[in-house]
Amino acid sequence: LIHSQDMADIVMVAEVVTALIYPFSWSLPYIPILPVGMLEFVEAPLSYILGVPTHNFKLIDRNALEDVVVIDLDKCSSTPSFLENKRSIKAGTHRNPPSLPSQVAANISRAVYKLLRAEEEIDTEPGLSSFGDQTLSR
Repeated sequence: LIHSQDMADIVMVAEVVTALIYPFSWSLPYIPILPVGMLEFVEAPLSYILGVPTHNFKLIDRNALEDVVVIDLDKCSSTPSFLENKRSIKAGTHRNPPSLPSQVAANISRAVYKLLRAEEEIDTEPGLSSFGDQTLSR
């Protein structure tokens, strides 16, 4: 479950997460922005990727999040995973992973930027499919 005050950030992170599992595809529930009327979905007994604006996240019963990994984009933090809780890691001892080296982070940023630019160009060129240079007959 991903939450932030900025819905654009939630959607971007959710899309990146689903893109990072390529060549596989996510076949379980994926709702980038979960409407407030559907908040009971967080109690589903299966894996999911859900995005929730922070103002709606406050409405969720904390007991429903016991086995859920919650990612707070505004605070750059996440809850310890279910498995870590089973290993009896005490509250407050969870550490964030070390930052990526600046060169690696810059390379990733450039690659994501190029992919987004390429997608925008494909979307704006009439007659092109999402498969690159192949044109679709009309």
